[in-house]
Amino acid sequence: MPYETPNLKFDGQLDFSGGMALVGRPAVNGYRWAKNIVIRDGKATTRPGIRGAFRNETAGFQEAFYFNQDNARYNDATHTGFWFTGFSFIGSIWGSIQGLSLVRFSSDLELKLLVCAGGRVYVNEAGFVREIPVNATIGADEDIYFVQANQIVMMFRGEGNAVLQWDGGSDGFIQVPDPAEGDRIPTAASGTYIGGRLWIPANRDELYASDVLDFTAYDYAYQLFSVNCGDGDEIVKILPWKDDGAIVFKMRSTYYVSGVNSYVMPGTHLSDYVRIGAIDNDHGLVAKQAVVTYGEQVAYLGYGGIYNLQRNQYGKAEGVDVPLSAPIKPLIDRINWNAVSIACAAAHDNYLLFAVPIDGSTVNNTVLVYDTLLKTWVSEWQSEMLKPVQFGKMEDDLYVLGVDGRLRLMFTDDPWDTEDVFVDTRNWSASTYYHTGDHALSTVGGEKKVYRALQDGENHATSDTAYWAEETDPQNLYRISTELWTRWYDGDDASTGKKPNRGEIIYEAQNPKISVDIDTPSYNTDKALFTDKTYDRKKYDVIDTADWVESNENLDWHNPHRQDYTIFLPVGSQYPLNSNFDSDLYTYAGCAGWSHWPAEYQNGTKTWMEVDGEGCVRMETSTYYAPSCLLSQNILPVQGSYRVFIRAKASTPTKLTVRLQSPTGIGTTEVIDITSTTFAEYEATTLALTTVAGSGYTLIFGLQETFESGQTKTVDVSLCMMATNRYDGMYMDSTGLNLNVWTPHSLRFLPMLANDKRFGFKIRNTQGKLALCSIRQSLTQNRFGARETA
Repeated sequence: MPYETPNLKFDGQLDFSGGMALVGRPAVNGYRWAKNIVIRDGKATTRPGIRGAFRNETAGFQEAFYFNQDNARYNDATHTGFWFTGFSFIGSIWGSIQGLSLVRFSSDLELKLLVCAGGRVYVNEAGFVREIPVNATIGADEDIYFVQANQIVMMFRGEGNAVLQWDGGSDGFIQVPDPAEGDRIPTAASGTYIGGRLWIPANRDELYASDVLDFTAYDYAYQLFSVNCGDGDEIVKILPWKDDGAIVFKMRSTYYVSGVNSYVMPGTHLSDYVRIGAIDNDHGLVAKQAVVTYGEQVAYLGYGGIYNLQRNQYGKAEGVDVPLSAPIKPLIDRINWNAVSIACAAAHDNYLLFAVPIDGSTVNNTVLVYDTLLKTWVSEWQSEMLKPVQFGKMEDDLYVLGVDGRLRLMFTDDPWDTEDVFVDTRNWSASTYYHTGDHALSTVGGEKKVYRALQDGENHATSDTAYWAEETDPQNLYRISTELWTRWYDGDDASTGKKPNRGEIIYEAQNPKISVDIDTPSYNTDKALFTDKTYDRKKYDVIDTADWVESNENLDWHNPHRQDYTIFLPVGSQYPLNSNFDSDLYTYAGCAGWSHWPAEYQNGTKTWMEVDGEGCVRMETSTYYAPSCLLSQNILPVQGSYRVFIRAKASTPTKLTVRLQSPTGIGTTEVIDITSTTFAEYEATTLALTTVAGSGYTLIFGLQETFESGQTKTVDVSLCMMATNRYDGMYMDSTGLNLNVWTPHSLRFLPMLANDKRFGFKIRNTQGKLALCSIRQSLTQNRFGARETA
């Protein structure tokens, strides 16, 4: 019969859909805290990645330019070619962004992204950017707020600054004209378009409503409303609500306005239909961007928490007794309320995102994430690339404007937050205040380098080693790092002492690096179980199985039980001698020695250039003697072992000599028969080399034959280096390859703890993706905790 250990208990969880609870005891499927995760199918999974939406140009918008016949770019009219006026490619955009919005006129086929930056206004249309004229001077420090009202886009610039409007035409933004009748538009920081009227909050307590479809005309007698005038509070935002209503948020109170969409009968006024009543006298909205609508509810950030309103049976909005943020109050308590006016929020898919400044920060350095399907908070998100100023949606995509003025696309499948670290890292600036751990980009000797701040401060050059350290592995800077603290495991009995026995953490992963600590409620009891656990992409978990060959030449990529199926797509499977190319074509006849070759080639400082897209140097001879000519090119490959490949074609068969010469003058020469009139690849098998850091080799090649008078022969040659520990392409079988394959794994352990009744795990992952599936743990009651049963 099976043996049962006395006093044995079990604990753990089959999924993590209970979410994050920092207050009270988490549910059996919950956890104490998490960073950079989402819950997918009950699994705690690495959150989606972020990447730059457009390239950032420190000089701002790029002016129009020519491409001439040599494919060179010019900014003047003295060259012929194609002239691009008034717009630039999507790869170039703006510096510091003051405001943005999505707009669409009736003649537009798709949304436009409208942006104000550096006092200038641009619009991105279908991948192209052009500047919109503005007939007023916009200060670079103005906070810009765009509102589309029917076929007009209004630009609000704060009280005291004239409101501008744009009808989509070539005249651009102009000052809103005075109306033929009625009062003029008030200056304000924002506005809202509701039911054909533009509603503008101003002067703390007042709401101005325009005439229907006439946004220049106002009536200060019958279309001006006070919201609890004189209470010392101020209106932050007016939000459209269902049917005929709107919600007016003040800083410390919330009100409901009905009748905003009323049809005004002849002889009556809008004021006859509008009614204002209080919803919540204790909580309001602290930042105009920190409110979202989802379904029949509204969630907003107020002093002390994130609150929500819901639609009652009468169609009006009413408050909810318990704040939405109650389970994460310790995080709410860390918000810097002195800087909270910059907070912003978004609703995307099944998530509510609230970006807030915590721990004294003056920028939004944390995003609190609520899952509307699970109805629970799931994580806080943090990243150097995720410090939002404003969120914006374009069709199904969510974009975020960062504090660095960059616009980024969220919810990508990447396990990192950048595609190009040298583009996404901010340029160092003497006027920027850097916090410990911040990064800055600096160009040293023509080379871009990334530095990490060692302490807080500003106006310290990156050469100051007391404040900065160079990152030696910049390409891996912005990997998504995840962490989850499980609930306390006690076998559903916190009163008696227990000793944990066998434990197992089950998960799925893609190229992970996992660490696990066990901890207890007692002070300073963390103990490492696993540190930086990784998996090999070539090895199998099955004994006596040969390693997978990276070229997949055995067509066995799909074989089961490999430790990791992650595919790394190399920058290039073949590595050219030099990475820079241009379109120069060198043709030489009657070559009599070095004097006929450019000096840059003789001393090896000139890179080999692309010829007609083929990446080749052409050798043309019409001499009657040999050798024809030699071409010398220094190569400085990174440390490693390399093979030399020749890619060539010849007008008639010829013999090409290739010599590899070391810095000390020792060399090896190989003769290769070039037989094809179209490009073919030849390997110089005797020229394999092994380099060390900083070594320099020279490749010399020429034609080894004698020509008769009048004979002409042309040979086009390119060379490349290929690291021997890399593969040149992948062999594909009929089923192809599957990217983003999750591989199941488990960690088993015997933890050791003393004097504690409860324990939990802190699970971290610093690269790739991790999906925690379940945790299983057995516990034995100690001899003083055993219970007698009847």
